[in-house]
Amino acid sequence: MAALVGGAAMMSHRGAVFTLVAAALWVPELRALLLGSMSVTTALTRMAVAVVVAWAAVALVSTVMETYMARNAADRPERRQPES
Repeated sequence: MAALVGGAAMMSHRGAVFTLVAAALWVPELRALLLGSMSVTTALTRMAVAVVVAWAAVALVSTVMETYMARNAADRPERRQPES
């Protein structure tokens, strides 16, 4: 499904987007870990949850975008070549 109209572009950026979303979700826990107000076990558990949430969110958004682009491409009429 990634090969559909522009879907490959989203697939190539999925890893980077996933990493940024997971890091953004985990920044508060990192701050608490560095300040010593959270144990390493708790911080790693919350990081695992952030990774799962980020993966699910990126997968959902990319699937919706791919579906929309495929439907939009199917509705578009073919372009005619200009006559010379």
